[in-house]
Amino acid sequence: MENKIHIIWYNSLDSTQNEVQRHLEELDNLSVIAARDQTAGRGQRGNSWLTEPGRNLTASLLVRFGRDGIPPLPARDYFRLNMAFSLAMHDYLDSLRVSSLVKWPNDIYVRGKKICGVLIENVLSGGNIGSSVIGFGLNLNQTDFPALANATSVKCATGMDTDVDAALEDLSGRIVREIIDALEGDGNTLRERYEAFLFWKSTRRRYRDLPGGEEFEGTLTGVSSDGRAILETDQGTRLFAFKELGYIL
Repeated sequence: MENKIHIIWYNSLDSTQNEVQRHLEELDNLSVIAARDQTAGRGQRGNSWLTEPGRNLTASLLVRFGRDGIPPLPARDYFRLNMAFSLAMHDYLDSLRVSSLVKWPNDIYVRGKKICGVLIENVLSGGNIGSSVIGFGLNLNQTDFPALANATSVKCATGMDTDVDAALEDLSGRIVREIIDALEGDGNTLRERYEAFLFWKSTRRRYRDLPGGEEFEGTLTGVSSDGRAILETDQGTRLFAFKELGYIL
């Protein structure tokens, strides 16, 4: 069955994520809301997502599971969604000859700088995830980031402009295909693919234990079946859930 993606462009929105949430019940499955100018974009941990109007890609994809050719998603397997998105973005950038890594859990980095962020908001239905809104911002053609010292873009990496509309069509298809493959396939294989592109994997680095603020050194070795980061430290193996681990860049 063909998975039809419905792309809706706006000239300006406060947030594509907010727009999907406002119309959650009436939007078709696999709808993508995109904005040329996003005035109040939202990122992880309550951060804002700043972008130059018309130069980058800001969009949110609505996925309803268990219908329209999309397999069900048990709540315990939620991290498969993060891995699928990360792999789709990595492969898209690779098609542009931009080599990227995944900074756990799902930020995308190029040459040590952030090029893409994602915010996934789920709605539970019993023991499953009924729907997800996957909001993402990808820096395409912006080259100056006055408020963000650690940001980069496709143009910074390649020197070339990218057609924003074509990028969204290509990337949306990749994301949906990766999600279907992730839900139909073997979880261990998916995790191995994801771990192959982990930022700082197998190197000793400094991190911060976010609840307590303690700094420590450790080696990221992979992720657990439930998506926690696995680090080898002087105190032994430690596992960190989302919002528990900070990178000292």
